[in-house]
Amino acid sequence: MDGLTNPPVLIEAAIAVEGDAPVVRRPHLLIAGTRRAGTSFLVRFLAEIGLDTQLARAGEIGWDEPARAGLEDLPLSTMRPDLPYVLKQPWSYQMIDEILGDPGIVLQAAIIPVRHLADVAASRTVVELRAMHEAAPWMTGLRQTWRDWGTTPGGTIYSLDPVDQSRLLAVGFHDLIERLLRADVPIILLAFPRLVDDADYLHGKLRAVLPDGATPEAARAAHRRTADATSIRIETELQEAALGRSTGRGGLASLETLDNIALRRELDRLRARLSQAEQAAQSLSARLSYGCLRLLKGMGRLLGSAGGKPNRAIRRPAPASETASSPRAASDRAWRFPPTPRPR
Repeated sequence: MDGLTNPPVLIEAAIAVEGDAPVVRRPHLLIAGTRRAGTSFLVRFLAEIGLDTQLARAGEIGWDEPARAGLEDLPLSTMRPDLPYVLKQPWSYQMIDEILGDPGIVLQAAIIPVRHLADVAASRTVVELRAMHEAAPWMTGLRQTWRDWGTTPGGTIYSLDPVDQSRLLAVGFHDLIERLLRADVPIILLAFPRLVDDADYLHGKLRAVLPDGATPEAARAAHRRTADATSIRIETELQEAALGRSTGRGGLASLETLDNIALRRELDRLRARLSQAEQAAQSLSARLSYGCLRLLKGMGRLLGSAGGKPNRAIRRPAPASETASSPRAASDRAWRFPPTPRPR
């Protein structure tokens, strides 16, 4: 089972002596990998099945909906002593030595979902390109989208080419696996997108680290509540672009193809925001109309109490369904302002 020949047993917190001060060593489960491979789904699934996660403690804090990413932790007990049992940190490959050397952390296992490298690189590049178009809408007025970008004034510029992205991801993935193996940490490798599609597969792979009450039936129920196949987008988007992995260097889609996908996502985001704004405007207009009608009726009652005969009708436009002979229309015609009294 990917390093789980002897499945780890959930242990209680142990006490270790670090210098003169006792250190509480707590067991933890690490979720890591290349990202864009179902790591956020794993946090949701494990929280739903009853494990202690950042999501279970604090909800959706830090979740980025356009990118569909977040729910991460800083797995260092020296900075946060009250870490949850499940730790998600996609940057683990850059800080794995600090995690392994933390006196307050005992890694019982590392869960690493694996996705096709070309799809991971494409997904990450599209997310970056969409955010770039949101920050720099003038980019669409140029002949082609820039291949390099930067977000810090005077800071580092970085490549948007999926080839460069795949190199970084591959090297980081190798470094992470090598360090975990050297430290003898059990590794659970999960195939993506199968882990999102197949509840029994996921339960079987994670059985050693799940609570005792996590039966196959309970796992299927938790999977149904958390799995969302529509969130897996890039493969479908590449197929719709009629490109897929067969074009580009090393089976990677071109930057131009990924930029077109990013622009469509940004257009969808703007359409959603426009729809929300239109609904808000309609709601506000309806509230204002209702308020004005009540104000006019109140003025009519106030002036009517001063005496006089009705003079001019003030009523809201009747809907088409109300005819001149309807009781409501007759009621509106009967409501009129009294004449202004002449000075004597």
